[in-house]
Amino acid sequence: MNERLTAIIDDAKRAWDAYQSDGRVKLNVCIDTSSLARGADRTIAALREAVAAQSLNAEVGITGSWGFCWMEPTVLVRTAAGTRTVLYANVTADRVDEFIQRVVVEGGDMPELALGVVEGNPTAEIALLEDHPFMRGQVRRLMANIGLTDPENIDHYLAHGGYEGFGKALEMEAEAIVQEVLDSGLGGRAGGGFPAGRKWDFLRNATAEPRYLVCNADEGDPGAWVNRILLEGDPQLIVEGMLIAALAAHASAGYIYIRYEYPLAVARMQKAIDQAYAKGLLGNDMLGSGKDFDLYVVKGAGSYVCGEETGLINSIDSYRGMPRIKPPFPAQAGLWNKPTNVNNVESYANAPLILRQGAAWWAGVSDAREKGTKMFTVSGNIRQESCVEIPFGYTMRQLLEQYGGGMAEGSELKGYQPGGPLSGVLPASEIDLDYEAWHTTADTPDKVSAESLANAGRVALALVR
Repeated sequence: MNERLTAIIDDAKRAWDAYQSDGRVKLNVCIDTSSLARGADRTIAALREAVAAQSLNAEVGITGSWGFCWMEPTVLVRTAAGTRTVLYANVTADRVDEFIQRVVVEGGDMPELALGVVEGNPTAEIALLEDHPFMRGQVRRLMANIGLTDPENIDHYLAHGGYEGFGKALEMEAEAIVQEVLDSGLGGRAGGGFPAGRKWDFLRNATAEPRYLVCNADEGDPGAWVNRILLEGDPQLIVEGMLIAALAAHASAGYIYIRYEYPLAVARMQKAIDQAYAKGLLGNDMLGSGKDFDLYVVKGAGSYVCGEETGLINSIDSYRGMPRIKPPFPAQAGLWNKPTNVNNVESYANAPLILRQGAAWWAGVSDAREKGTKMFTVSGNIRQESCVEIPFGYTMRQLLEQYGGGMAEGSELKGYQPGGPLSGVLPASEIDLDYEAWHTTADTPDKVSAESLANAGRVALALVR
């Protein structure tokens, strides 16, 4: 691995170890858009006030979302000795004084708010978090750091395998990077499923220069917040993924197009980029490699149609956000009529995992045709609005019953959307379809009868990508 990168990673690991062993209780609050909507800003303010007022040997920090969106605010508590970590839910500001007294001052637990033990031994009252019904079956790869690390601290990311995939890619030829991604079977995560490696190869073989990368983070579908979870919870993963794609496609600059309604995501992505520049991971002559790549955040203007790649390109180009006629395709004429590749947030975010662990490991999580894991957000008239990461092959029934907690009291499933507004509505009778079947069914108009649409007057569930 690049010597400068090795030194940066080693320094980050030392910083992480020092942070973990400094003898203070760690109180890390999930701060993201979902938690803020449920009062997490008031919770973290109350925690900081209580710690300061009592001069407690504790530190209050932030993390991204564990996916328990219906139970925010969540707080991750690590003991001063570092031997036990417990995740608590529904820690509202009015419960902070009691929470601090029992968990920090007395050094005990608050079982009525505990979701599970993340690190250390379970008790009769608090089981392991991995045994929580919501966590069973999940395979957290993209979400591995989210909830555990500070999304605004690049050292936390570097200390947990961050930029190791980029380090390997720096030592590979562009064609070899493309082949590794192709071997993994990574398909586009925006719904189309087109092989990401093939798109990168199209750009690599383009004749014009400069070449550009675009990350489509214009997540405009109602009920969708998968991209936001990543943007707010582990932004460096996206930066690293775009760096790997840049090496594969010989791109000189990248643009992360984030919808205007995601101010926290915009702020965290910009901070992640600034920190990557400060470490020498972006810019001219990255890590002394002789390679250059610049990365920028662009805010959308609230247009749903900019979720389509050419409409998004038009918007960055300062034109009206309207789709272009194809051909030419973006790989031939995209941003400023130069070769451009557009991928979804999740697509780029998987690249570091593939380069770090290898294509076979990444693809081996399930036997489904689609490879790897997929993040889903589940919402509607259900018990648990949530975000999960699972292997392909799960059915809608499993998602609804296990991760959505089933229908809300007094509600009956009438229909669901397996994607955004353009994906169609499927009737309740199609609840046993899986991800691959959704595409072939929901995209076929004659499969969705007028009666089904009428009966779905109040769509009970929206399942988005």
